Amino acid sequence: MNTKIKSLSLALFGLAGFAFAGSAMAQCPTSLSPPWTTVSAFGGGTAVSATGGLDGSACKLNASITNSQSSVATVSDGTPANETRYRFQFLIDPNAIASYSGSASVQVFTANAAAANAAGGGRNQIVGLYLTPGPSGAKRLTITASCNNAASNYKCSTSTGNLAAGANRIELDVTVGAGAAGSLKYWLNAAAGTTEPATTGTLTNLDNNGWVGVKTAILGLTNANPGYRNTHGGSVISFDTFDSRRQTYIGH
Repeated sequence: MNTKIKSLSLALFGLAGFAFAGSAMAQCPTSLSPPWTTVSAFGGGTAVSATGGLDGSACKLNASITNSQSSVATVSDGTPANETRYRFQFLIDPNAIASYSGSASVQVFTANAAAANAAGGGRNQIVGLYLTPGPSGAKRLTITASCNNAASNYKCSTSTGNLAAGANRIELDVTVGAGAAGSLKYWLNAAAGTTEPATTGTLTNLDNNGWVGVKTAILGLTNANPGYRNTHGGSVISFDTFDSRRQTYIGH
């Protein structure tokens, strides 16, 4: 595995990383590309490096979108190579949103295949994570995975418990394969350590080999519904410490 530091500002690690001198960690870059392949900020959205990382790093990614339907604020990593097993982790802090309720939803992470699967509803998204409401204003992450199930529009999903105040660590392990070989595991705020603990939750029997493997990872804010845009447009959500690997548990 390649665990070289890939990003000055986000402590980003990757399958094929960039290495930087440690002295550069003292300041936040004005541009996030490179190390990220692409920065997308449309419709008034912003995706910028800001001081004060979530895990002791120098900087973090601050993303915000407006109430425009076209508003996007993301960074993407194009280094995965049709990975049939893809493990990733990042920190997310949505504390700037004081109360989250109703139908508000915004996508915060995507792992895409290189092309859409025509036999799977034309979807190219292998995994998607969405910030969604929990009870009494709490926030949760809804996790979706493409699966060979026409009755559910080729999308299987689960939801985490309520997020803690401040930064939350989410790690996922998705395997692309036929029948029961296709699966997803996740850990929310797992205890520190590099030995894989019991999972927080799973999706099984995805039968997702039609999606081939992960080619692009996208972190930030996109696909917000009107409930999010109209109530939380302009709110900043912070991200940090993105790490992606092929096999080994990441931990911290």
